[in-house]
Amino acid sequence: MLIGYLIIFGTFIGYYAIMETKFQKTVGKYVTKTTVVKMNGEKPTNGDIVTRTFCRLIPFDRLSFLFMKNGIHDLLSKTKVVKDNFE
Repeated sequence: MLIGYLIIFGTFIGYYAIMETKFQKTVGKYVTKTTVVKMNGEKPTNGDIVTRTFCRLIPFDRLSFLFMKNGIHDLLSKTKVVKDNFE
């Protein structure tokens, strides 16, 4: 059972960290045409993405969207999600 939890945890961390580090997007962000950027609009560093990924594990992170525009994981990692700009 412990191995199952470790596989799920590793998959969760790997999915978000790899997708957002390489592409600044996850599959959901491709569908909604959004991307992750730093608060000033620049591309986030790998450290920003790793911080964002681990902050997703904070209990009730998903409920934070009821009380603030960005989630706790965005606040702590100093990132935000914005609409894609196609010029």
